Amino acid sequence: MTSLMCKPQCDLATMGQLGFVAGLAVQASIQEMTSLRAKLKWPNDVLIEGAKCAGILLETLSNEAQDIGLAIGIGVNLQHHPTDTPYPAISLNAAAGVSPTTRDMIKVLALHFDRLRVLWESKGFFAIRTLWLEQAYGIGKEITAVLTNESLTGIFRDIDAEGRLLLEKSDGSIHLIAAGDIFFGAAKGKIND
Repeated sequence: MTSLMCKPQCDLATMGQLGFVAGLAVQASIQEMTSLRAKLKWPNDVLIEGAKCAGILLETLSNEAQDIGLAIGIGVNLQHHPTDTPYPAISLNAAAGVSPTTRDMIKVLALHFDRLRVLWESKGFFAIRTLWLEQAYGIGKEITAVLTNESLTGIFRDIDAEGRLLLEKSDGSIHLIAAGDIFFGAAKGKIND
């Protein structure tokens, strides 16, 4: 649908927090345009009734002068959604019977992103984390985290001050997950309650 380009004045690790800002902006835009109550799936998806309706991808950009920026790619299923995915997907049209135009969605999204980016810049990640957790999908539920070399199953407890997912295994140990694919329930490929 669109990419947002920004050049935040922070280190590379901190730039990743803008994915949470973007998720909140997409969630707020969907609610404003359709009245649907979308939820946020860690780290970068937006769900409606447990089905993926939007995704966010962050890519760092640099030039010869070592100026670093961030491209935030945002895709929202407005009219159609894929059917050949390992998890349920849905479009705004299928979920709400309305389909905002791409142009209208981008206008609303840009306003919400700018508002939330200003909050992030002025109050820090704590303010964004608090808002994100209020809209999070699956906290307290069993998840399977598929990582590069292993899969971990446990309870999704929280996200920390850096945005990492806290997974509690059955033995009570806590694992911090910085990146991975999350599936709800013990079986990979299901996003469900």
